[in-house]
Amino acid sequence: TELFLNPFILWESFEDENSRDSVTFTADKHYPANTSIIVKSNNNNFPFNYVLPIEMSEGDTIRVKDPVQSRLFLGIEDALYMTKEALDFTNEPEWFTIADKDNSGFEGTTQCIACSDNANNLYVGTQEGKLYRISNLALAYNFERADVSISTCIVSNSLVKEFTDRAITSVAFDPQDDNHLVVTLGNYGNEDYVYMTNNALDSIPDFVCIQGNLPFMPVYSSLIEMENSDLIIIGTEDGIYTTDAIDGNSTVWVKDGADMDDVPVFMLKQQTLNKATMKVLNPDGVTYTYYPGVKNYGYIYAATYGRGLFQSKDFVGINDNDN
Repeated sequence: TELFLNPFILWESFEDENSRDSVTFTADKHYPANTSIIVKSNNNNFPFNYVLPIEMSEGDTIRVKDPVQSRLFLGIEDALYMTKEALDFTNEPEWFTIADKDNSGFEGTTQCIACSDNANNLYVGTQEGKLYRISNLALAYNFERADVSISTCIVSNSLVKEFTDRAITSVAFDPQDDNHLVVTLGNYGNEDYVYMTNNALDSIPDFVCIQGNLPFMPVYSSLIEMENSDLIIIGTEDGIYTTDAIDGNSTVWVKDGADMDDVPVFMLKQQTLNKATMKVLNPDGVTYTYYPGVKNYGYIYAATYGRGLFQSKDFVGINDNDN
């Protein structure tokens, strides 16, 4: 099957504790031990702070762990790929096959992908109704550990749920809890379109239908608000619905997004990554380069069919960091 759009997701971190990458810092002058310096990442040359553990003289070099990391995941029919170098514009990205039909039993046409907060787990839904969990990705940092075609690969792949004759349209992790997950389904003529689990990382997760009073219609997208795990937002055939009172099939959904009208909402995303603007002194010792920080922390974006892209600032300023 040829996909009109191949699903993909970009995960980023400014402070990845699992990073195995490093960059070289060359001293341009004398630096005492415990000096805080600026080092440039291989990922888009982004700067980060580092405290020197030793004294350095001009011309000395030191290898520094690169905490600025990214992972790009791309799904096709019967396979899923990952690269760590999507934002390293000095190299052609190296791709790893992290799931496929021949080596790990991954079968179906990828429809949606969700990534856990630390990029260790993926949930992948297919057009054929199969829901897969791909794990151990945080330390799958090279070909030997990440590519399922060789015996040293540490990536695991599990079929955790099947929704017969249904397309899985979206999966959403809770940014605060990797075990909390929402799954939505498409197709017409059914009575269950939204499921949730609170043990998504168990060997056999329990999925509970939370359809409640939601009209019987396809649900295309989902999101768990980053500061409120009880607040679930979904994009349906008839616009946006929300709930903050999950109670199985007694869940009460409320129509939301009044300015959007009754249009299908195919994607929901929230900006959950925050970073202040960085001011870096240039080599001339006089001028500065400013690296822009995140200006839309907490914004929620909704992509519609026919009415463009909408944003909501309703959740901005709740327990956020000062820029």
